Amino acid sequence: MDGLLEKRGGALIDFDKGELERRMRRYLDSGVSREQLYREEPKLERLIDIEKPPAAHDPVLAMETVRQREPFSADSLVKYAVRPFDRRYAYWTNASTIWNSARPTLWEQHIRGNRFIISRPKGVNEGDGPPIYFTRCLPDNHVVARLGKVFPLKHYHGRKDSMFDDADLPARTNLSSASKAYLDHLGFSNLESDHIVGALPWMHMLAVAYSPKYLKDNALGIVRGWPRFPFPDDRALLEQSSALGDSVAELLDMGADDSKAKDPEIVRNMKGIGRLSGTDRRVAANWDKVMVRQGGQRIGFGKGDIRPSKWTNTAKESLKATFARLGLDDQQGFEILGAPVDVHLNDETCWSCVPERVVSKNSAHDYCIGGQNIIRKWLAHRESRHLGRGLSPKEARWMTSTIRRTSVLILMRETLDANYRACCDSAYDWPADEF
Repeated sequence: MDGLLEKRGGALIDFDKGELERRMRRYLDSGVSREQLYREEPKLERLIDIEKPPAAHDPVLAMETVRQREPFSADSLVKYAVRPFDRRYAYWTNASTIWNSARPTLWEQHIRGNRFIISRPKGVNEGDGPPIYFTRCLPDNHVVARLGKVFPLKHYHGRKDSMFDDADLPARTNLSSASKAYLDHLGFSNLESDHIVGALPWMHMLAVAYSPKYLKDNALGIVRGWPRFPFPDDRALLEQSSALGDSVAELLDMGADDSKAKDPEIVRNMKGIGRLSGTDRRVAANWDKVMVRQGGQRIGFGKGDIRPSKWTNTAKESLKATFARLGLDDQQGFEILGAPVDVHLNDETCWSCVPERVVSKNSAHDYCIGGQNIIRKWLAHRESRHLGRGLSPKEARWMTSTIRRTSVLILMRETLDANYRACCDSAYDWPADEF
């Protein structure tokens, strides 16, 4: 299914949960006129402007409809995946044309605990990086480039109104008949209801998708259409590959529930990597490039400020310990990561000792997922002139975690490549009539 599509100038999305709640409470308050909102809530302009409304959107009718049908609901204020490692907050409603495309069928699957794989039917170029992403958050239509499609690992039916009362809803595995035949061939059972078994193919694909050798061997095919994956004709190998995919998912998933969000141990131990060097957290280093297009302005990424650096002793020692855990010798590990750079927020403050394979002075060499430059796009949208403030301590720590998680993904290449080769050597022969 498709991800959500707003096209309302960010009216329904925000970096700050409290600010979004305040704004939506006012929008849904019958005692606050549209004229008041227009004067006092600039973020709502695209949603309420009657002079130049978005296509097929009647601002007055939409406001009247949603106010009659839906009072403000805390359950509709959810964590929202905009791009890889870029989590914000969104307010969901299916009333009228508030969202350009609210995707109610996707909302039905966004139940606490469900997981999503996101891919696309076509790539952009051969430098797109892994063609799929993983999240527990409600996903945007552009999490990956070229209109991402969302695949829930569980398929729920009979959903109630409140997303937090749905724990006992019936759910079946989201598997095709061909996938069930494959798992049955390997000796698995309870294919409709066993969600551990139902997740195996999805997590296996995640492991293969993050193998650099897979990306190189299949570069042209991955760009031209849906990514295709070899599946092993061996039960133990599938379980092993799926477990590796679980590790990749743990690195990609920054937490849909803040009370449980915690970096994996291997990430926490990468001390000295991506540390913030100062207290001035204003992002003012030309990370953005503003483009004016129909329907408003769009923020792209600019050159930014990346400077050569040197590994600190703390960074070196923590990296060496990480190399050892991943079965790499020191020389091999440092070669995989490349030289260190400092990623500046402004002239005074930077994230120090960032591996250049994560973000390089040349954006074409950045680590990308689904055609999205992770670090640059995150910073572009948080330039102080757009954000209206500096980064919070939590946001600065989020970027440190992103840098470290991405570094681990890059360092896992040998393990991921070996897994991909083993799956190719023991490939299941899919029946011809399944294609």
